[in-house]
Amino acid sequence: MASITEIPFADVGNRMENEDKSSDLKETHKDLYGTLMVVNQRIDNVGTMLFWILGIAALAVCVSIHMRWFDSIFGVSVEQLRGFGVYSLIMIGAFVVFAIATNYKENMIYSAAKSGILESLMRDSISVESLLADIADDKKLTRIKEKLMNDENIQRAGRTRL
Repeated sequence: MASITEIPFADVGNRMENEDKSSDLKETHKDLYGTLMVVNQRIDNVGTMLFWILGIAALAVCVSIHMRWFDSIFGVSVEQLRGFGVYSLIMIGAFVVFAIATNYKENMIYSAAKSGILESLMRDSISVESLLADIADDKKLTRIKEKLMNDENIQRAGRTRL
């Protein structure tokens, strides 16, 4: 076996970069880890389609105002709305709706999964703090980790030791 002084520095750096950052939880509590991965993926996927739908809808409204299609379709003159400021407000409005809807949907997904996560923690006698420590460096569970860390109810439950 080579001593530490015989290992080239570049090799040490590569070993550290390539180390798997997943937790021991992955090996010791596979069901809980799998549940956390599924919930994390669902939270990650929220809003993908909504982003495109709202973006295209906002763009369609802007183009219809600019091309005077609104006038012919609805019989309403929107000449005074033609301009960069109004188009910007429409796009910003679409982004705000997207952010609110995405946040709402993420919270719904998390709320639906929270009871199952708590049951798994109680069944396996794992505290919330231990769970958070185990998944702290796991890049596959970043979204669920954020939700768990920001949930005051689950933090209170963790302090009373599930």
